[in-house]
Amino acid sequence: MPGEIKVGIISKKFGRPTGFHHTCIITNIRGTINLRNAEYTEGQIKVGYEVNGFSLKEYNVSCKLYNDGNLISSSGSTDGGLIELDEQHYYFVGFGNIDQVNLPDSINLTVEITVIPNDSGQKPLTASFNVDLDKEM
Repeated sequence: MPGEIKVGIISKKFGRPTGFHHTCIITNIRGTINLRNAEYTEGQIKVGYEVNGFSLKEYNVSCKLYNDGNLISSSGSTDGGLIELDEQHYYFVGFGNIDQVNLPDSINLTVEITVIPNDSGQKPLTASFNVDLDKEM
């Protein structure tokens, strides 16, 4: 169903996603964007997300990380890592190096994932996920 948002749990493991454990999913008529996991450690924020139904030949993917509305990191589809799960089905690992950013031990992270069509006649699809994270020591 277009526009459906589901909320689940945060998986702490990174790598190829397994099962149906997820933070939340945005479903659109074109495909889905799924935040699988998020981790906050000293100097780095790492997120794992799944994009299904979009060809990387026709679309670019970007990921932006915000804390309380302030941009702390952004990356393109090739930053961090990519696992091709199936045709038009990908798992991305995004890293935000935050050595230069002074963040508290607990943050309100917003992960904004945008699928951007190469065809300028189509509109980008943006999914925004909010996750409260504590710094892992």
